[in-house]
Amino acid sequence: MIPHRENHLVLDIANSESETELQGNRQIIAPYRGAVSYVQFTTDQRKPWYIQALRPDGSPLTFGYDVLDLQENNIGVVGQGSRLFIRVDEIPTGIKVALNDEQNLFCTITFQHVIDENKTYICQ
Repeated sequence: MIPHRENHLVLDIANSESETELQGNRQIIAPYRGAVSYVQFTTDQRKPWYIQALRPDGSPLTFGYDVLDLQENNIGVVGQGSRLFIRVDEIPTGIKVALNDEQNLFCTITFQHVIDENKTYICQ
């Protein structure tokens, strides 16, 4: 690093096998000569889960809609092909998926303390 100048730091985690999400991989610092710089990057260490889910009629859930825990905290999103992506510390007893944001309609998926990523869940 060059002292007394802006130094741009970028973390490349492309080959990392960690489940930790890096929420920002760029920092700018201007250290003094001989200084040891402490640079902090924000991370999310909750466990990621991918869940296949459909509506009761077999149609896909709406892409981009929020996934909430039962306390209404946002924990994920509906991805392409009706695949849910969530990040949680512990497996929730259930999740709510928005069906219609304008009408505040939701469906619910319940879990028995385990999430089977190979199973297709039905959102009731």
